[in-house]
Amino acid sequence: MYIAVSPSGISYDLDHEERKECCIACGGRGFHWYETPEDLASFNAALDEWIDGDSDDECPEPSATGRKPCERCNGTGTLRRSYRASLPHSCCGEHTNASSAMTIYHIDRYGARFDIEVGHDDHAKAVYERGLLSEHHMLDWIEANVPHDGCWIDAGANIGNHALAFALWADRVIAIEPVRENFTRLERNIARNPMGILVVAVRLAVGREPALVGARKGGSGQDSQYLMDGPGSIPVVVLDHLVPTDMPVRLLKMDVEGMEEAALDGAMRIIQQWKPEIFVEIWEADLLKRITATLAARGYKLIERWGEAPTYHFSASGRYPVTYRKP
Repeated sequence: MYIAVSPSGISYDLDHEERKECCIACGGRGFHWYETPEDLASFNAALDEWIDGDSDDECPEPSATGRKPCERCNGTGTLRRSYRASLPHSCCGEHTNASSAMTIYHIDRYGARFDIEVGHDDHAKAVYERGLLSEHHMLDWIEANVPHDGCWIDAGANIGNHALAFALWADRVIAIEPVRENFTRLERNIARNPMGILVVAVRLAVGREPALVGARKGGSGQDSQYLMDGPGSIPVVVLDHLVPTDMPVRLLKMDVEGMEEAALDGAMRIIQQWKPEIFVEIWEADLLKRITATLAARGYKLIERWGEAPTYHFSASGRYPVTYRKP
């Protein structure tokens, strides 16, 4: 059994008491299980018909004085379903939120404007206050070197820092985040940024087999420091089951807090079929050795290490010289 994902602004959270209105194609789940190519074709046809229509919601500010018509409604006053979200688009004025636990930063990068809400994460705030994105050196390199097409997967998407940047360069981004606090902000950040239309968010963990896991804060105790640990209520998805076999995957980024090997094991069909660029956060030297050996058996080389939180780039493309030097 496989899974087809619905478009941005239509997302899935298993634990929500009230499922968000989604579309007739997936019945509010945010994605649709299918067993045959014919079933998938029917899903895609229903989805195309639905997303081209208008929702029943009024646009918050369809034609603000001195501004272009809102992209969400094209000036009609009725939200297009493909832009449906709980927060106003940036062309409709400043974003506000009553919560004192979050801050919204405005960052200009890669020819685009990023409006990013941050919770309790002092490191991210320090970066955003400088007008940069987190791990901007790695993102700069990706923007300049990785082909801009296909599906890009952000497993461990946190609040969307990488996923939103990826949406500038990919045809589709799948953002996977298991922790409720982070996922809520991820949804809001997708909604408030125009490039978010290309991002699909799912509240899941990734592994080698379906399961249920829990999450607890580790490290500094900040929002970016969660560990997947023990039994719980968060579903684990196998990436090879999440992504249809005919969807080209060009990049796979993982920040999965202790589930690196299991997540890669669950993505071996994708890795063998599409040979995506792989970026994995790895803290332990022994784990790095094992993952390097596993990927080397599939034609990958360790190219470089990026960032204070060590993220390693593995490539099978032959495009990039090996610049990694062991500390």
